[in-house]
Amino acid sequence: MSANRRFFMKTIAILPAAVVSGMAVAQNAAMKKNLQYQDTPKNGQRCDQCLHYVADPKKAGEGICKVIPNDTVKAAGWCTAWVKKA
Repeated sequence: MSANRRFFMKTIAILPAAVVSGMAVAQNAAMKKNLQYQDTPKNGQRCDQCLHYVADPKKAGEGICKVIPNDTVKAAGWCTAWVKKA
């Protein structure tokens, strides 16, 4: 198999993953915008006090939001989906 053909085959193999990844990033950005996400608290409400927030043990001050999948949020952030933890 020629080098050009190998390169083409590898590129074709990873292209769908790259497209899906790019779509996920765009979808998360749109979701954050719709939820009015901000990296700072609002009226004393913070992501780390929210029911949807899961702290990331590897990254201090960041975590995962169950409403915005596959993206990190700041512990001190806030959005309109905020619900006080029980």
